Amino acid sequence: MKMKQLPRFERVTIIVFLCFCVLGGVISGYINAQIKSYTGIENLKKFQPSIPTRLYDVKGELIAELFQEKRDLISIDELPQSCINAFLAAEDSDFYQHFGINPIAIARAMVKNFKASIAAGRPMIVQGGSTITQQLAKRLFTQSEKTFARKAIEAILAFQIEKRFSKDQILEMYFNQIYLGHGCHGIATAAKFFFNKDVQHLTVAEASVLAALPSKPNGFSPLKHPKEAYAKHQDTLRRMVSNEFITQEQSDKIYANFWPGFLDSLKMEYPTKTALSKNIDKAPYFTDYVRQLLISRFGKDAVYNEGLNVYTTLDLKRQRIAQKHLLEKLKKQDEVSAKANAMYNSIVDRSLLGAYGQLRMFFSLAGMIVKNDVETVFKKKMADHFVDSIDLLTLLVDEPASNNAVSSFRRLISGISSSLKVEGAIIAVEPATGYITSLVGGSEYNVSNQYNRAVQARRQPGSSFKPFVYGSAIEARRINTGTALPDAPILDIDAQGDTWSPGNYEGDFSGLVRIDRALAASINIISVRIYDLMGPDGVIKYAAKMLKVPEARFNPNPPSPSVRQN
Repeated sequence: MKMKQLPRFERVTIIVFLCFCVLGGVISGYINAQIKSYTGIENLKKFQPSIPTRLYDVKGELIAELFQEKRDLISIDELPQSCINAFLAAEDSDFYQHFGINPIAIARAMVKNFKASIAAGRPMIVQGGSTITQQLAKRLFTQSEKTFARKAIEAILAFQIEKRFSKDQILEMYFNQIYLGHGCHGIATAAKFFFNKDVQHLTVAEASVLAALPSKPNGFSPLKHPKEAYAKHQDTLRRMVSNEFITQEQSDKIYANFWPGFLDSLKMEYPTKTALSKNIDKAPYFTDYVRQLLISRFGKDAVYNEGLNVYTTLDLKRQRIAQKHLLEKLKKQDEVSAKANAMYNSIVDRSLLGAYGQLRMFFSLAGMIVKNDVETVFKKKMADHFVDSIDLLTLLVDEPASNNAVSSFRRLISGISSSLKVEGAIIAVEPATGYITSLVGGSEYNVSNQYNRAVQARRQPGSSFKPFVYGSAIEARRINTGTALPDAPILDIDAQGDTWSPGNYEGDFSGLVRIDRALAASINIISVRIYDLMGPDGVIKYAAKMLKVPEARFNPNPPSPSVRQN
């Protein structure tokens, strides 16, 4: 028996229908598998956002906080109703009526997205119909990519969240989770960042400015884009009027009175400021030192997210004194070094001055005073104040000769700038306990100056090493307290012809000096002579034994000619 063949149109219809069924089954299976992987909904009540680690000094005073996301938690009871109303009007006016998703808003968004996809020739999402519950689901459980599958997962997760939690619980989680730009996670952090006040004291105007941020945190930031924020604020107030949260008269008054003063306050802020910029750190070098120790012991996740309370040995009272005095001394030394640099970079060849100084050790020669000539002064002014600006101007013109001239001038003046930056460090340790009571690693802790000289720098020991030189010779019975050695010039010449001539800090010599006086006066020449008596191996062996460190830690060679110790 021969079966009758279906018409072509019916065959195509059946094939299309079967394809849709298969496609629907695949999508349904994928979404179902994704939903099953989100096991955290039951534990959502127990969810704890990242909490900063707090460092305290020896008296319990807060030193600093360590965090990657700045977040202050708040309960729904602490939120002013005007703030809740502003966010509901801007984000989800039917929040208390829907069951997690808003079909009307979704249908409206789907139409716009479908039109945009047709126009672009690829899937596009230009408008969302997300409710506050869906936004919470996205924030906690899904990735941020705009895809249709992700929107479907968000909708189902939102429905499950609504079944397990009350509306107020959902709002509380939302307000503590929502990102509002500039590193602000949560409404409480944003209130302090943008308006320097607790969220409980936000006005309707301020709350409605913040309510515009969830949809576009950077685009509607009043710090980055005040014009866009100004226009969006009016739209938010219009929505509040439409939902009968405020009257039109109140809206007009709020809008007219708020912005003039707010715009003036923004002039004092910089657009790149973040919540992290406002982080208070009373001892930044010490904080960074402790942070590294904590991460090595407990790991990054615990340090930045689990809210550790760390009690340290630092005394903030002593720390403030150390920071104040170090900054003052560095500033004074900076001026001294600048003057020395001015003489160093005069028109006279510095190597000639060094040679002349060595000759003065053996011959009765007059002292030398080097003064800057007009040409060098001009070069310094150019180096310190103008060459960078000139270099920028040459980038605006296509003139190779000008560029080459500036480059040549840069090479000519390299090293003659009188603007130095002298750095230093302080670390104070209790002898009985080994506790660090104050630690300063440099002049100012910032992005370009995070090197902690107190704990990271390998400094030359200077005169503090001289007792080991003397001790090695006393132990070997090469000298005693009655021994006298000549404090007179020394000139060493190696096989390559290079010279090394140590000098005393004051630049003069005292003749024959007893050992006890030489150590008390920290005379460099006498230390060098004892070093020559013992040899490097003898000094190193003694120092390693006394300090209980490997002998390999020591360099047997004397300092270079340019190093002057006291």
